[in-house]
Amino acid sequence: YCTDTSRSFRPIYQLLKKIRPDVIHTNDMRIHLYWSIPARLRHTPVVWHQRTFIGKSKLVVATMYLSTHIVAISQSVAGSIPRLYRRKLTVIPNPVEEVRLDSRLVQSANLEMLTNCFAPNTKKSILIGAFGALRELKKPFIFVDVIEQLVKRHGDNIVGFMFGKDLEGLSDRISRAAQNKGVAKNIVIMGFCRPIEPFMKSCNLLLATSTGDAFGRTLIEGMSLGVPIVAVKAGGHKEIIEHEINGLMADPDDVGDIVICVERILQDEHLKGKIVRNGYKSVRAKYNVQKHTDDICEIYSKVVNKF
Repeated sequence: YCTDTSRSFRPIYQLLKKIRPDVIHTNDMRIHLYWSIPARLRHTPVVWHQRTFIGKSKLVVATMYLSTHIVAISQSVAGSIPRLYRRKLTVIPNPVEEVRLDSRLVQSANLEMLTNCFAPNTKKSILIGAFGALRELKKPFIFVDVIEQLVKRHGDNIVGFMFGKDLEGLSDRISRAAQNKGVAKNIVIMGFCRPIEPFMKSCNLLLATSTGDAFGRTLIEGMSLGVPIVAVKAGGHKEIIEHEINGLMADPDDVGDIVICVERILQDEHLKGKIVRNGYKSVRAKYNVQKHTDDICEIYSKVVNKF
């Protein structure tokens, strides 16, 4: 880090001197570390936008001292930030844009999903989606266990789809786990798909088993599309989902509890309808782009007035 910083310091400093920005807004750890020192030497306020949990790195904690203000995407992330910095901390959730989907895109995504699965009656298939990069912290094997139990209880028309880039080489292990549990035809690894919204909309339910999400953006994306949500009580999920209001929450790693929540949504149309309606309202009220923009601009005004 020290070598890279020394190399980048002069060009960054010279750029700041040339363009004279009112605020520097950093959005990931590398940018935080590279830009904070030259920005403060130029007497330019730094808004440090923290989107992941802060680890115990002394370097990160020390560099954070140079920030003028810190924005955390959730209370969970805010809780990982050292206490001495919380006086200059604001929680502003990530926004989601409202997407108007072409019905033909949804039909195409649905057809692609059904083509990739081997359910005996695709017209009656129940499509359960997991969205996000394949990583251990997303608990993909818990997802496989849930699908296994649902298949045992309700038959082969239950199909679990996993969307997202495989960042840790888990695909083969997931496939073997599904094979060993007798649900190889009920687990489909779709990989990275774009645009993702038509695939989300095609699901009967979105299931989030991750215990390490700093926020849980896929939850609000699903809610904005009218897809019911089941998530575990962990990380940022707890701030997004109100149990039995805009989604259902299950205990982390508890396959039985997760299965019960999934079954409640699949079997209770009244509950499902309430969750979908309230989920959409939640997104419009709390996670709209205009509110996020206004909140960020208010931070800009505050930090500029300090200098």
